[in-house]
Amino acid sequence: MYLLNAFPYNIIFFAFSLIVFELYFSTISYLTVKIFGEKGVSFLKCISLAISSNLYILLSFFPVLFLFSIIPNSAKRDIFYMILFIGFVSIFVIAGIILQMISFIRMSKKIFNQNTGRAFLTWFSPIFVVFLFLVWITRTS
Repeated sequence: MYLLNAFPYNIIFFAFSLIVFELYFSTISYLTVKIFGEKGVSFLKCISLAISSNLYILLSFFPVLFLFSIIPNSAKRDIFYMILFIGFVSIFVIAGIILQMISFIRMSKKIFNQNTGRAFLTWFSPIFVVFLFLVWITRTS
């Protein structure tokens, strides 16, 4: 928890987490596209596709940071304002995820000549693998 509260380390931790997320997302997408048997598949294409489409999620955090910087300190201590702020954060993050999904599907259709269903499954496969991992963890403990 110290890494999240100390200044230089929280930035390094966020950057490292982002790199790990991008590598995970592109690796699972690459394996999915390989399983589907698409032609002209390379890991470089998958990682560039993942990085360019995940920029929407990163861009969705800027309005959140702006809103958090203009909220007065008294509102940060009030539970109702914080619930409202969490609602705004959720709206921006969900919008970023939807825009990321649309961008990934469009680029996947163009780069790999996939139909919409295969492109959606390529996008959804990393999320599904995390879901299966969480189910496995809860069942074994």
